[in-house]
Formats: sequence, structure tokens, C-alpha cells
Amino acid sequence: MTEQPIGDETTEAPETTEPQTPEAEADDTQEAPDSAGTEDAAEGQAATGDQNTTGESAKAPKAAHTDVAGLSYEQAREELVGIVATLERGERPLEESMELWERGEALADHCASWLDAAQQRITERVESRQGTAGTAGTVSSAEGGPSAG
Repeated sequence: MTEQPIGDETTEAPETTEPQTPEAEADDTQEAPDSAGTEDAAEGQAATGDQNTTGESAKAPKAAHTDVAGLSYEQAREELVGIVATLERGERPLEESMELWERGEALADHCASWLDAAQQRITERVESRQGTAGTAGTVSSAEGGPSAG
């Protein structure tokens, strides 16, 4: 058996490649999938041109990005910082690194959307106050203005 990194944990994987059950495929979508099984298997696939995992890797990034919309700005930014740190260490296989990068792009876009929306709200409120600043002297105390008392 060889040790295989999954997330921040290390698990043992069998040397032989076995077909995955639907339950195992569902588990792969929860963590970043390691479609090659082991690094040796990944090298073997690259050498032989065997790309039978393309369908799995094509589905995984889409599934990984759908939950980004529900994250707050802070959650998305925190996860993005973690992904950048992981990629900078360069310890992940290429396929996993690409999936992390794609997830990071989705998180960065989500953060940018949050910031754009916040900027728009600020701009609208500033413009609203500037628009009412010219008429501020005409509001009487009976209408909710400052009391003279």
C-alpha cells in the first residue's frame, strides 16, 4: 500500500486500481478528487495517454464552484488565502493543483462581486445624501428635523 494525500490527511490506498462504486464517486466530490489514485498511477497515465478520468475531473470543478455563491465575503476570502498558500507550497499533483486554482478563481470572482456590491451601496448612499443636502435646510422640526429646544 502507498500513502496518498487527501486534503490535509494522509490515507493508505491499495496498489491496484479498482472500479469506483457510485458511493465512492460521491465521496470524491466532497474533497478535491485525486482521480489518478497515486502519483505513480498519474505518471503511468501521462505516459500512456490514458485519460479515462477526464469526465470526473470535468464534473468536479463545476460541483466545487456551485457552493461558492452561498459563502460570505470573509468565508470566501479565507478559503482563497488557504488555496493560494497550498498552491505556493507546490506539494499537490498537477490535476489537484488545477482544480484548486479553478476553485480559487471562482472564490476570487465571488469576493470581487461582494466588493463591487458594497462599493455600489456606498456610492448610492453618498449620492443620496448629497441629493438631500441641498434641501436639508427646508425640513421643519415638525417633519422630523432638529428641534429648536
